[in-house]
Amino acid sequence: MEDKKSVAFVLIDCEIESVHNIIDELKNLDTIKNYEKLEGHWKIIVKLEAESLDKIRDTIRWKIRKIPHINTTLTLVEYM
Repeated sequence: MEDKKSVAFVLIDCEIESVHNIIDELKNLDTIKNYEKLEGHWKIIVKLEAESLDKIRDTIRWKIRKIPHINTTLTLVEYM
């Protein structure tokens, strides 16, 4: 049986000119499984997977939110 991983999606608001630099930073995080650029208020959505919600929470709080030029984030957690 496969271990169930915790999954969350994070919407990121930032200045449009910072999107590529932010994505470059996100690519270095091991919990990031996918990302897409968006149009509208939210400029990026990322999918995170980890062994626990604590690891996801730590990644968001101490890594993603510390990336320069991110204005705000909104996290959506998948519950199964």
